[in-house]
Amino acid sequence: MKHAYRIAARAGFVAAGAAAAFFIIAVSFPLLYPFYAAALLAYFLNPSVNFLTGKMKFPRGISSAVMLFLLLAAASALLISLLAELAAGLKYLASVFPFYLKHFIAYSQSFFSGSIVPFGDKLAELYNSLEEGHKQTIMTNLQSAMENALKEAASMTSRMLNALPAYISALPAAGSIFFLVVLSAFFISKDWYKLGASLKKKLPPRMQEKVQLLRDEIKRAVAGLIKAQLCLMLITIILSYIGLLILRIPHSLAVAFMIGLMDFIPFVGSGIIFFPWIAYLLLSGGSKLASGIGVLFLVVIIVRQLLEPKLMSKSAGVPPLPALLALFAGYKLFGLLGLFAGPLIIVLASSLYKAGIWQAIWSFIVKDD
Repeated sequence: MKHAYRIAARAGFVAAGAAAAFFIIAVSFPLLYPFYAAALLAYFLNPSVNFLTGKMKFPRGISSAVMLFLLLAAASALLISLLAELAAGLKYLASVFPFYLKHFIAYSQSFFSGSIVPFGDKLAELYNSLEEGHKQTIMTNLQSAMENALKEAASMTSRMLNALPAYISALPAAGSIFFLVVLSAFFISKDWYKLGASLKKKLPPRMQEKVQLLRDEIKRAVAGLIKAQLCLMLITIILSYIGLLILRIPHSLAVAFMIGLMDFIPFVGSGIIFFPWIAYLLLSGGSKLASGIGVLFLVVIIVRQLLEPKLMSKSAGVPPLPALLALFAGYKLFGLLGLFAGPLIIVLASSLYKAGIWQAIWSFIVKDD
């Protein structure tokens, strides 16, 4: 009986410790997230900084500054290239938009006169054949639906207009946070091993080994997860680019890159671009091009679904079913953010298991005195 009480007490202690850790992280994240982002950036820069300090014999501070500068320069060049391609695409869209709009209006008029008007006439005949009470009910419901639709449209417009100043006023704050992240990443990268040694001294010797194993497992799993997602995105871009070239779509590279970026979003993925595009083509009479875009979309989806489980299990060590469960649970619990947090949580849980943390906690709970 005493042993059972001890097990319950230890289980309660572990649960309380986990709850306290979760509470501390949840409370501190809104205040310290720039430093978390800086630590993550410094972590990814660390191998290249180590190369400069080890092979090139640069001081670590200079190595960190050089790698941060190169990263920012590469990101700026990529952004400028994308903006230039986007500007060219918008210029082309502005030149062809009047033609497509005229074509769409003509098709809409034809569709309206050939399908909507006869259907409306039939509805009018059916309405006239009803009793007065039924007519009054239908008109009341239609008026109510129209009023609700107008109220919702007005409310949505009001929310958008009210949110616009908040977004504009957030731009200076975003710039300050970006500067803080870059500056913090420099100092963390420069003192990476000093900070690591300082934290290591504060841990008991037995825990140091477990923490080292956990760090290695998380490093391997997260790097594999990012590698798998980047590989899938690159495959989507290449397939989309080839397909768009075959279909002779102008500015194929920019469109393919946008498709690849959207493919990074779980569940919806590249469909967020393909579905409206195909719907517009069908409505405007471009059924031949719509068929080509639809075939391209199917090819992208099929290839991704075939490769994703293999890449995820090989690179990140996460089986497909737990990954899907993590995506669904994350979305239900945390919304859109959970779509990205879910896989990271399952990777962390898997890393804790492979590092022996779960086994150590269970042994602590059930051990005999």
